[in-house]
Amino acid sequence: MKFINRIFFAVLLSVLIVGWSKCGFAEEDRVKEVLMDSLYGGLAGVVVGAVVLAFTKKPGDHLEYMAYGAAGGALGGTTYALVKCPKP
Repeated sequence: MKFINRIFFAVLLSVLIVGWSKCGFAEEDRVKEVLMDSLYGGLAGVVVGAVVLAFTKKPGDHLEYMAYGAAGGALGGTTYALVKCPKP
């Protein structure tokens, strides 16, 4: 049940962010920009997760830190790409 609540919250948050975004997906470059920002955010999240993993006592027991970092970074990159608008 906790997993379903998290998924529901993530979908709701994504819908609200897209709804508040003043920019649309009218241009092909916009979609490419969103995908690239989410990819870069995910890669940065993996790096942050690996750095946090390096400071734990038993790194082998906490490999999910990199996955959490990747997911958070991808969501952050997508949010950033959707909120920022290209200059007209």
